[in-house]
Amino acid sequence: MHPVLLLDPGLVVPRPSQNPQVLANFWLRFAEWTRDDRARLGSRAYEQLSHFSAELHRADYVPTPLRKTVHSTVGKILSKGPLTHTKIDCDSALTTRYLGEIADGRALIDDLVGTAENARVVLGTDSTFWESDVVEIGCAPPPPGSIALHFRPGLPTPQERREVMAKWFASRKILAVGGQADRHIKQSIFDNLGVSPDNFSWISSEYNKKASNVGSVIKGLQAGSSIVVCITGKVGHSTSRSVEVACRKGSIAYNYVEFASGLQDLLEEIFETQSQLESLNP
Repeated sequence: MHPVLLLDPGLVVPRPSQNPQVLANFWLRFAEWTRDDRARLGSRAYEQLSHFSAELHRADYVPTPLRKTVHSTVGKILSKGPLTHTKIDCDSALTTRYLGEIADGRALIDDLVGTAENARVVLGTDSTFWESDVVEIGCAPPPPGSIALHFRPGLPTPQERREVMAKWFASRKILAVGGQADRHIKQSIFDNLGVSPDNFSWISSEYNKKASNVGSVIKGLQAGSSIVVCITGKVGHSTSRSVEVACRKGSIAYNYVEFASGLQDLLEEIFETQSQLESLNP
């Protein structure tokens, strides 16, 4: 199933205004969102825009210079039809306070319920509609339990992002050294980053039970396609030092985290940095 960018009703229909700049900013933002081919409207937003299309001639809704562009943009998004819903006029509430218009918040709930059960759906919205630092919302009771917020078009959905990361990590071997292999952490890294368990090795090592084969394992790794991470909070200085020396000899970057709980964030940071560098040197 293709990813869907569900548009917040607050992005769809403006409030009447005598300020042409305010209206121009609204419609230019709307046009930018609809240029994203994934953009769709839920049933409530579609219904609102369909009714509103009869008012596009009014200057307090659409500045005259933008009328042709707005007609084209509205027609384009309406031609896709609304997303189907399994339930309308529900009793759910948002798990995070909506700061936009009350009517838009109510319409948003109706559009989310029965639409966003698919993990490939994200919500296109505006940061001014939410408290600061909010990156996902949900409905109570669900569904959806959680849906990512996108504050500008063109961003990848979580699923699209995972697919990109999975492709990047597929050609790399990951070695963690320290503590005990944690299957829950490995599973989470697979679920979120797409790292195959076949490409992820973990050498257990503790202060009182050091691994003796670390150097030889690292020596067998290929520079340029291997990621080594030492979990320093679980090993002594001599072990972390031996990992660092072995990496240097093999021309492999030495990475470290204090605890295994930081592995996923570190791997994501490595992906971000390295993929950006690779894009500069294709």
